[in-house]
Amino acid sequence: MATLKATKRTESGTNAVRRLRKEGLLPAVIYGHKKEPISVTVNYKEFIAIIRHHERLIQMEIEGDVQDVFIKDAQYDVLGDNILHADFEWVDLDELVKVGVEIKLRGTPVGLSVGGALRVRAEDIEIEVPVKNIPESVMVDVSGLGIGDKLTYGDIPLPEGGKIIGDPTKTFASVEVPVEMPDEEEAPVAEEAPAEETPSEE
Repeated sequence: MATLKATKRTESGTNAVRRLRKEGLLPAVIYGHKKEPISVTVNYKEFIAIIRHHERLIQMEIEGDVQDVFIKDAQYDVLGDNILHADFEWVDLDELVKVGVEIKLRGTPVGLSVGGALRVRAEDIEIEVPVKNIPESVMVDVSGLGIGDKLTYGDIPLPEGGKIIGDPTKTFASVEVPVEMPDEEEAPVAEEAPAEETPSEE
């Protein structure tokens, strides 16, 4: 579990926040468990390294006191390039939380070798899981899928104590026969209706 050092923050306002960011610090807040929220700053690069590894549960060290916290949210700028603020939540390791987890596929479906196409409905999944068992990702083996076979969300392996948020019977991945569209040259062309004859003048 990663550890992130934090410093209590007393300054507020746009100018103070801009100065902190220029110093490589990220403004953040910690809340939850009926405790008073605490405004802090953390090292920006260290925080980025943690979320790039898809870690959600970390240890926060504040003035020598280390506690378990959950990365609740990260607010990005309008371009989605830089993080402007982070939210952390105090947690109990056995507490259930809802999180989005990346889905990784393993193997090549056997149905692809006979003309099938793999269709995947999502790249991540929302689950409810004890904090101590939050995975970085879940691995789904699709190698056994033949044409017409499918996997449901309920087939996705989850960590101990985890369950799917939503309908587990819905299809997550399947191998299907591609629908062939007719070539433009072979597409049927509507016959032109014969022009009406114009009566001749007598």
